Amino acid sequence: MTVLLENYLQNFIHPFRTQEAHRLARRIRESIGGQGQLQLADDSHQKNLELKASLTGIGANLYEAMGISWLFIIVKIIYALLAMALGVAAFNISEGNSTLLEILIPAFTVKAQKLLIIFAVGEVVFFPVGIWFYAKIWGTFIKFFGELFDREKDLREISDEIISGSLTSHLFLLVPVFGSLAQFLSALVFLYAGLRRNLELKVPQALMVLIAPVFVIFLLWLMLLVSVMLLVSVF
Repeated sequence: MTVLLENYLQNFIHPFRTQEAHRLARRIRESIGGQGQLQLADDSHQKNLELKASLTGIGANLYEAMGISWLFIIVKIIYALLAMALGVAAFNISEGNSTLLEILIPAFTVKAQKLLIIFAVGEVVFFPVGIWFYAKIWGTFIKFFGELFDREKDLREISDEIISGSLTSHLFLLVPVFGSLAQFLSALVFLYAGLRRNLELKVPQALMVLIAPVFVIFLLWLMLLVSVMLLVSVF
């Protein structure tokens, strides 16, 4: 567990360096696999290559990053529930007085509190499902643009390394209030780090990959809007 946390923190603190290490380790593995029989007979040379290949343990893989990030989601939900409890308590204390606190803090009904708790628990329970969709969507874009820009062949491994690196941004959820915003923005930075140092895209190419999902969502909404307008015009 300690090693997993160290790998997780390594990617969080040094996203660019870790992604570059993934790329170098992959090149070393390829060089080992491509060695001829004469070179393989050289024990010192082989041991040196195998020693360098041990760098493949750098960073957390996709499932390890998801598991650790799950813990920070739980912390985020605990923060939210505590904030709700404090808000309700503050309102109850000020009840009956025409204070500014009554205006700022809405009166939570029991039903509203239950719904909030259900949504909070649902976010924890379905977090792995959300990460699965997150990995599939970003993996599709990374592999598509990787092939488009004629990058390395093993795009699945590269996309998993980039996505697992972006998941370490969940560490920001330990920060109350602003943690979610920091996590979202840092995830984009970590994705950019992987695209630049691991997939070796140029700056415009990396930015194109990051913008692509927004563009696709815009097109989907536009198609939906046009479809609705056509249906309305027909009826």
